[in-house]
Amino acid sequence: MVTSFPPTFDPTPTVTDFPPTSDPTPGNQLSSNFDPTPTVTGFPPTSDPTPTVTSFPPTCTCSDCQAPESEAEKEQRLRDFYASASEQTAPEYFDEDRDRSFLFVHPDLSDECLPEEPDLQRFIAALWYYGTTEGSGEDEWDEMDNYLTDVDECEWLGINCDSVLIPGKFSGGSITEVIHNDNGLEGTLAPEISLLSELRQLQADDNEIGSFIPNVYTDLENLVILNLDSNQLTGTIPRRIGKLQMLEVWDTDGNLLTGEIPETINNLPAIRVIDLNDNRLTGDLLRTFGALGETLENLQLHNNQLSGRPPLSLENLVNLDVLYLQGNNFRGAMPEGVCDNMIGDIRSDCGGANPEVFCDCCTECS
Repeated sequence: MVTSFPPTFDPTPTVTDFPPTSDPTPGNQLSSNFDPTPTVTGFPPTSDPTPTVTSFPPTCTCSDCQAPESEAEKEQRLRDFYASASEQTAPEYFDEDRDRSFLFVHPDLSDECLPEEPDLQRFIAALWYYGTTEGSGEDEWDEMDNYLTDVDECEWLGINCDSVLIPGKFSGGSITEVIHNDNGLEGTLAPEISLLSELRQLQADDNEIGSFIPNVYTDLENLVILNLDSNQLTGTIPRRIGKLQMLEVWDTDGNLLTGEIPETINNLPAIRVIDLNDNRLTGDLLRTFGALGETLENLQLHNNQLSGRPPLSLENLVNLDVLYLQGNNFRGAMPEGVCDNMIGDIRSDCGGANPEVFCDCCTECS
């Protein structure tokens, strides 16, 4: 006997309808229940999507360079340094010649390896050239050779230093000699030459340098020879000439110097040669030269406007070999003691029937 029970399970699959969650896609039954398109959740932006570039201050990779600075800061620092070395202030200090010198020494201010203390000596050596030219400043000397080139200034034409020079390499020495005789120099003498503390010789004769001899040249305590004859220098002999305790030769003949010979010339303990002829010097010699008896060998004062009697103080110049006094306004007799010194070459205005100077020992009378 078979007992019949009512069916408990309908084998026909039951499909439950859900309301669509998105637009149905035609042709796909499952699309009524499922949207295959990925859902993108929108969030408000949290930052600007443009890439951010972080700026850092300039860095200094050189062992001896200044702390990071902009080019404008570098230029100001450098200009202040050069101006202060001459006890002046920028920008008043920088005229055309000094600007050219600055640009020569510092052609590229973008270079991060600029030392804290600039090269003052190279600046002065460049200024010596630009100051003694009157034009474009390019190749104006008769001979330039390697002057104003990239080599160390100690290798430049007419410049010598106190170091052992290795050609093509930085010497690190101090300038001891500047010699540019008969080379077409014009312009003026740069006062900054006085900052070359080891300078022993400054020679620039037979040129056309004008203006005056800077008083600060008397600060060159190691100067032995000053030779500036046959130029167009004006003004007076520096009053502080007596500060040049190492000076042996002062040669400024053939210029346009005026005024009196300063008494401080008596304070030159090493002087051997004083050559002041062919200028426009005035005054007498009563208070000059008498204290130089132990060293002075050559005194040339001819062709000026000096006056008075030949002073007795000339008798003290016992080592004198040359004494030229002609072409002035001296009157009277040469001191007897001068003749007793047996000077090898004495000249004065002792010629003619009515001589202005009476001299029994003169070797030549004008």
